[in-house]
Amino acid sequence: MEEKKKSLKNVRKQKKTSVKTGDYPAWTDAALHLIGTDIKCVGNRWFVYVTDEGWYEEVEKDRFAPIADSVQTRPMPSKTDAILRRIQQTRQILFKEFRSAISWDVEGKIVLLNVKNGLLRINLETGERTLNIEDRQKYKFLGRMNVNYILSSTSEWFNKTLEECLPSQLNRDVVMSFAGYTLLPSCSLEQVLINIGKGACGKSTVWLNGIANVFGRELVGSLTLHQICDSRFVHAIEKLPLNIGSELNATEVENADNFKRQASMEPIVANPKYRQPYEFVSSCKLCFLTNSSPRFKEGSSAELRRTRFVYWSHEFGEDKEIGRKRLLEKEADGIFLTMLDWLVKVAKMNKLPEGDEDSQAVHHEFATRNDFVERFVNNRCMRGSVELCELRSNVHLAMMSMAEQVGFQINDVHFARTFRQKFPQEGRWTDMHGRRRNEKGTLKYYYVGIALKEEFKDVIHGKNGDSNEEWNRTKKGVL
Repeated sequence: MEEKKKSLKNVRKQKKTSVKTGDYPAWTDAALHLIGTDIKCVGNRWFVYVTDEGWYEEVEKDRFAPIADSVQTRPMPSKTDAILRRIQQTRQILFKEFRSAISWDVEGKIVLLNVKNGLLRINLETGERTLNIEDRQKYKFLGRMNVNYILSSTSEWFNKTLEECLPSQLNRDVVMSFAGYTLLPSCSLEQVLINIGKGACGKSTVWLNGIANVFGRELVGSLTLHQICDSRFVHAIEKLPLNIGSELNATEVENADNFKRQASMEPIVANPKYRQPYEFVSSCKLCFLTNSSPRFKEGSSAELRRTRFVYWSHEFGEDKEIGRKRLLEKEADGIFLTMLDWLVKVAKMNKLPEGDEDSQAVHHEFATRNDFVERFVNNRCMRGSVELCELRSNVHLAMMSMAEQVGFQINDVHFARTFRQKFPQEGRWTDMHGRRRNEKGTLKYYYVGIALKEEFKDVIHGKNGDSNEEWNRTKKGVL
């Protein structure tokens, strides 16, 4: 029994020795030679250079296990794993060293685009375009656009579809200016585009089969608004030029920080599963295709400034042409040329153009619903003086009347709490002077520092609103 134990120990010792004495430097070099292309690693992630296409593709490490086996005289799993680990250790770089398919060649002046037939440089000042055939490995691109730069390319079906879906030239200008904006490696305009329309209105055809197809599937994200605002998922847009989100959820977004930060190209903290939290900056543009406006729990003017809306009013219904999508996909090269024209225009803009009256009405509705309390106080009340006052019951009636008009749900408690947060000065006056008993001893509650505008008081009186006369008689003694 003891001899058997000794023999087992000797066998284990021999195995360990054989692994330790392996010629790993030579095996590693031989494996890299057989792989035949450059490899970069970021932690446990492997990226292999696609020579013919000029970009690094993320792959699984096990893909190279057969090659690591072939360089050994007697392949062993432990040796194979050790060879792959050595390659991984010697090929480490930082993820931020990679580029998207779109980057700066000269900061703020020349844009570099990795397309199928070479490297395309766009001078934003002169509009000059230069296509070069050169080694693209040094740029470390993480993708290649799904187009060739060919000056003779056309986009007749795309233009026709866009005109049918958006009869207004103003709306078409918004869409195409944002399409050009997606080719800019910065977020200088700090804008997010929200396309609103019912089903079968053509917005998905134009964006997914037309504009997004210029980039290709690998370069277009599909995160929802809730996922972008969630640190567990937002890292997926780090090296993408465009993210097209589908329907916006009916539930409110709890925290809009990532939404605002991404629109302005500010640092975002990502916390992916099984990885350490880290900070990144991305020039990815956010676009949403939806039937309704987004909803933020703590909305403010910050979201309003960062959004542009396009209302897709046309409905194809049963007449929708399924084959039109395939026709648009074939015109990717022509659509790309149109986007390049808009890129030069957008580079000289301070903000994106606004759409027609319908699109502006949708934007106004979003502004009202997103920051309802501030909108109500600024539009329907006078404010800023301690001499102003209004019975709380009157303010709540006026507030509920406006909420019904825009389809917004709010109650008295929510209004009062938000009022104090948005207007701390008036909230402080209200806390100090907002209660007073009349001659009969009845306790009355007031908002102090605001008063309803005259044109909205008639609505309140028609709903059995109370008079402010009691306050007017007593406020001098209170204040």
